[in-house]
Amino acid sequence: MSFQKGPVLTAVVILSLFATASAAVVMLSEEQDASVIDFSDDYYYNALPDKEQAVYRTAYASILGFEKEIDTGVTGDILKEYVADVLASIRYDHPELFYLGKTYTYNTGTGILKPSYELSQADYRSVKNTIDSEFADAVSYISNLSRKASVDDINEYLFYNVVYDDEAAADSEGHRYAHDIRGVFINGKAVCEGYALAFKYFCDYLGIPCICVVGNAGSDPSDMTGHMWNYVQMGSRWYAMDATWNDPDSTVPILVPRTDYTLVGSDTVIGGKKFCVSHQIDNISAKYGVPEIEKSKYSSTTGQDTLPDYSDAPHYYYDKLTAAGKKAYDSLVAGAIKFDEVIPSGTTDFEVMNDAVSAIRLERQDLFQLNEAHIVMSDASGGQYKVTYSITKSQYENMCSMILDAMKPLNKELAKCGYTYDKVKVIHDFLVKNLSYLETKDCRNIYGALVNKQCVCEGYARSMQYLCAMNGIEAICVRGTGINDTGSEGHMWNLIHMNDGKWYNMDVTWDDPVIIGGIGTGEVRYNYFLVGLDSVYKDRTFAQSHVLDMSQEGHPASIINNNSVVPETSHTDYYIRPGTNPLVTIDVDASVVGDSFVATVGIEVIEDLMDRTQGMGSGFLKMRTYGYMVGLDSTDGEMLLDYMRSKSLDIVKFVVSKRSDKVGIGPVALSNDVYSLKIAETYSYIEFLSIGRGFEPELGVPFTPGSLDIVKMLIFGWDAEKPYMPVTGSHFQDDYVMIPVSSDDQAFAVGSTPIKGVSVIIFIAAIILILLIVVAIRRHGRKKREMRSRQ
Repeated sequence: MSFQKGPVLTAVVILSLFATASAAVVMLSEEQDASVIDFSDDYYYNALPDKEQAVYRTAYASILGFEKEIDTGVTGDILKEYVADVLASIRYDHPELFYLGKTYTYNTGTGILKPSYELSQADYRSVKNTIDSEFADAVSYISNLSRKASVDDINEYLFYNVVYDDEAAADSEGHRYAHDIRGVFINGKAVCEGYALAFKYFCDYLGIPCICVVGNAGSDPSDMTGHMWNYVQMGSRWYAMDATWNDPDSTVPILVPRTDYTLVGSDTVIGGKKFCVSHQIDNISAKYGVPEIEKSKYSSTTGQDTLPDYSDAPHYYYDKLTAAGKKAYDSLVAGAIKFDEVIPSGTTDFEVMNDAVSAIRLERQDLFQLNEAHIVMSDASGGQYKVTYSITKSQYENMCSMILDAMKPLNKELAKCGYTYDKVKVIHDFLVKNLSYLETKDCRNIYGALVNKQCVCEGYARSMQYLCAMNGIEAICVRGTGINDTGSEGHMWNLIHMNDGKWYNMDVTWDDPVIIGGIGTGEVRYNYFLVGLDSVYKDRTFAQSHVLDMSQEGHPASIINNNSVVPETSHTDYYIRPGTNPLVTIDVDASVVGDSFVATVGIEVIEDLMDRTQGMGSGFLKMRTYGYMVGLDSTDGEMLLDYMRSKSLDIVKFVVSKRSDKVGIGPVALSNDVYSLKIAETYSYIEFLSIGRGFEPELGVPFTPGSLDIVKMLIFGWDAEKPYMPVTGSHFQDDYVMIPVSSDDQAFAVGSTPIKGVSVIIFIAAIILILLIVVAIRRHGRKKREMRSRQ
C-alpha cells in the first residue's frame, strides 16, 4: 500500500475484513458537553494527581468553548506548577485541540488562567473542515487487518505526504502550524511535534493505544535537542515509534518508506546507538512517567500482538489428562499459536488425541481460532492433527488486539477488586450488562462476545471462564441440557471454584434477561450466580434445570467429552449473596493475664478472616472459653495486615481488660464493670492511630440482660469517662454488646445505662435533672450579669 500522491506509486486499497466496531470521530467541536467526556484513556490525565486532574477537566471544558478566562479553583504559588503540567497534558492527550496555544497567563491570587488560542472560533471551523476532509481521505487507506499493518500505513502516509519543516525548527513562533496536526494535514510540513501528534491522531481514531513522549534526542550526548516521539501498545506490550526519524531530511529521493524507528525496543540498535541512548525521556514524560517499553523490536512472529500469557492461568481439564494427553495438548497449543496446519500429537491413541482437543476447546479461550477450525485426527506418522483454520494469523492478531481494547473498562474495575467474590461478580455483571443474546458470526467465542457483544450461551460461558482464568480464578465450561418452561436445548454454563474450596454453578446466559431480538434489558439478575445444585428457581432446582451431558459420544474411553471429570459442586449457594454483607467468626485461643484476656493471633489467621469476608462484611475473632470478640471489617482488617507486614510482625495480641471502676454522672456514681480493648506487639501496645487513620475495631462483650434492661434495643456501650450518651454505633446483638473502639485508651460500661443497678427511667430522670440544674445555674448567672450592667 502506498500514500504517494504523485505518479511514482499508485495507492492500493486493501479492504479491512475486521472493521472497528465504531469509527469514533476524533475531532471534538467546541459545542460538545465536556461533562460527558470519558478521560479514562487519556494517559497524561490519568498520570496527574487528583487535584491536577480536577484542573485538567475544568480547563479542558473551557478550551472546548474557547473561553478566555478559566477559574481553576486553585490559588497560590502551586497554581504555577499545575498550569504548566495541565496544559501540556491536555495538548499531548488531545491532538485535535490544535488551536490551543502554548502561552498563557495566570493570577495566583484569583486562580484565573488565561490560555491563548492560535485561531478564532470562526477560523477554527474552517481549518477543522479542511483537516477533516484530508484526514478522511488519508484514513481510508489505512489497513485494519492488524494493528501492525495500521502502524505501518500511518508511517507510510507521513513519509510520503509530510516533509520536515526546517524553517519552523529555526523559527517556531513564526510557524506554529508545524507544531500540531495542521502542519501535517494542511501544509504538508511539520517538525517532530507535528509528526508525533498526527501519529497519535491516527491511532486515536483507529483505537490503537498511543501516547506522545517528550524528551531529547540526538546521535550523541553533545547534539541532543528537544524532541517528541510516540509509544504504541501492541497487545499487552509497549514499543517506541519515531515517525520523524523514519522520514530523513535527505536531498536523495527515497522511494521506500523507512521503518528503522517503527515499533522498536529500548535496546534496539539503529545507526550504532541503542534507542534508549538516542532518545532520552524528559519534561512531563519524565515527571509523571511513561509505560516501560520492551527491550527488543516488535515482531509478529513472537506473538506480541496476542492475548496475555495463559501459562499461569488455571488449567482444570489439562490437569485431568493422561501424560500422553498432556503431551498432545501441549503440542496442539504450540502449533495453533503458529497456525501450523500439520501438528504432531505424539500418540496414535485416538481417544487421547480427542480428549486433548476437547480440553483445549473448553479452557483455552485465547486460542479461539481452534473453536471454528476443522481438525482431522490421523494415526499416520505417529499421530497428527491436520488443522484447517477459518481465519488467518494476521486476522487473529488483529482480533486479539480488539479483544484487549474491549477488556479495558472491565480491567479498570477489576483492578479495584481484592477478593475472588468481588472479581467474579464484576465479571458476571460486565457480561450481563454488555452482551446480547444473538446468533451471529463468532457468537460462540470470546471475540464475538467481548468485541461484537453478541453471542449465544457458549460465548457467555467461554468469556466468563476466560476472564476468571486471566484473574487467577479457577472456572470451567461444562456442556449439557438447559430445561425451562419453554422446553429444553443444548446449553453451556460454568462451574466456579471459590475461596471456600467449593465449586458453584454459574449461568451468565440465564442471568441476562432479553427482549425480542436478543437485546439485553440492562437488568442484572443473580438467579444463577454461584448457586448450589439444590438452589430453586421457578420450581426447579439447578440440578433439574441444568443436566450435564454424560453421553459417551461413541468414544467409551473419552474422559473430557462425557463430563466424567467435572468436579462435584456444592448443594447450597455460596455463602455471600449480592446485596448482603457476611458475618464470619473464627475461634481463637486465649489466656488470662491479671485482669486481662489475651488472644495471640497469627497474621495468617487475620488473612484467613479477611479472605472469608471477601471484603464485603465483618470478621470476628472469638476468644474460646471467655467469649469476648474482636470485630474487624474489611477496611480495619486490611489496615492491620498492612501494619503487620510493614513491621514484619508474625503475630499480634488482642487484649480485652475487665476491671471494676466507678461510673456515673455528677454525684450519681456506682461501681461497674469496665472493659477496654488494646492491641499489642510482643512487648508493647500499639496506638490505633499508628495502625491507620480511621482504624476502629469492635469490642464484643457477652451480656445477659437483667431485670432493669427492659428493652434490648436500648442496650448500648457507654464511654466510662463521658457516659452521658451511648457510644455511636454500639448495639446489642445475639447476646453481645458490640462497641466501636476508636482509641486504645477508651474504657466502656455496657447495659441500658452506664450506672450499675440504675434503671433506664431513673437514669433518664437523672440526666433531665442535671440538665435542669445546669440551665438554672446559667440563667441565674445571666440575671446577675444583667443587674450589674444596669447598676
